[in-house]
Amino acid sequence: MQHKIFKLTILGVLISCQLSAQSIISITPDSAFVGSNISTIISSKNTMFNPSSTNVYGVDLKQASTTINATSFFVPNDTTVNADFSIPMSVPIGYYDVNVHSTVYGTLTLSGGFFIFFPVSFEHFDINNSIKVFPNPAFNNIQVELPEFTTPTEISIINMVGETVYQKSINHLSGNNIYIDLPDITSGIYFIKIATNHHTFIKRCVIMK
Repeated sequence: MQHKIFKLTILGVLISCQLSAQSIISITPDSAFVGSNISTIISSKNTMFNPSSTNVYGVDLKQASTTINATSFFVPNDTTVNADFSIPMSVPIGYYDVNVHSTVYGTLTLSGGFFIFFPVSFEHFDINNSIKVFPNPAFNNIQVELPEFTTPTEISIINMVGETVYQKSINHLSGNNIYIDLPDITSGIYFIKIATNHHTFIKRCVIMK
């Protein structure tokens, strides 16, 4: 009887540990272009990073053999790490794992949590989500929904190396939506660039065939 109780106790401890496992749950913002400097907020759960004498000793972004170490970081509370990164121009584009290294928890990883992309231009990225692109991922066609009173003059689709794979001038638009067929565009990550008389908006989009 005591043996069964002991086994149940061990099982309960294991389940409790699994339910309270430490992990990284998000990084904000979650993307940057090569050559940029960025400040991020990394959030975790079930951690005690101890701001007064932190057990965090390193933060980095990693893709295969490429590692981008944080230029600086600090721990404001038990579940948050604020980290600054300087993204080199020469690093590969794509998704990176977010790693927080702790003397208590080892390495906590958010797999593919951060995206580094090629700067199509240094114009205005639509950080306020005023323009909507859907579906995203897209398959055979895509729809761009513009804010009211926006007058687009041109729309382009640009691949990850900066090549324009689709471009169309817009002389007249009925309503606020632009529809684009994608028959000749292969699978990949692209940027939708919408030029107006006053601004240029850029949105990221995944196309799957």
